[in-house]
Amino acid sequence: MKKLIITTFAAACYLMANAQVDLYANQDTVTGANVTYRVTEMSSSSYYISNVTNTRIGEKMRLLDGSPAPPLYDDDYYMYLKAIGYLKAIRNAIFQEIFTSSQLKTLKAEGKMLGIDVVILPNNGSIAEVRFSFSKKSFMSSIPPDTWYALETKIKERVKFTVSPELKTRQFISGLLLWSFKTVPTD
Repeated sequence: MKKLIITTFAAACYLMANAQVDLYANQDTVTGANVTYRVTEMSSSSYYISNVTNTRIGEKMRLLDGSPAPPLYDDDYYMYLKAIGYLKAIRNAIFQEIFTSSQLKTLKAEGKMLGIDVVILPNNGSIAEVRFSFSKKSFMSSIPPDTWYALETKIKERVKFTVSPELKTRQFISGLLLWSFKTVPTD
């Protein structure tokens, strides 16, 4: 009986220590001190969170004259992403600045990917808008909005693209970054 009580207590302590609060469940928006994010449940297993100030995320790309842009193919994306060989180093530096060592260890251990939809301005290759996507069952669902906003801000400041002339005929370019925590150094 004593062994059963100890085992039950140990299991309860483990669950409490590893419990995470899903801040985005059943929410249309979540607000921090500096930002409000629109929450969209992509499926039964994932969220999109997007700054409410975004206007182009998820929109179809258009040419400068406003007409629909022809679809991009993998080779077209490769033309402007190819020049970003330093992206891994930038990603790791950004993650290390935004997340605590403990958070990084947890995210690394989970092995989940962070999806980052971006709107890129063709004239200078800068990122104008960001939308995050992540698993509901991930530690990411317990990260507060202000931390996501800090990450969004760093991405906009530091990640730049070289845009090929063919893509400069668009009002904006939609892109997707899939970032992993697996290679981020931790203490």
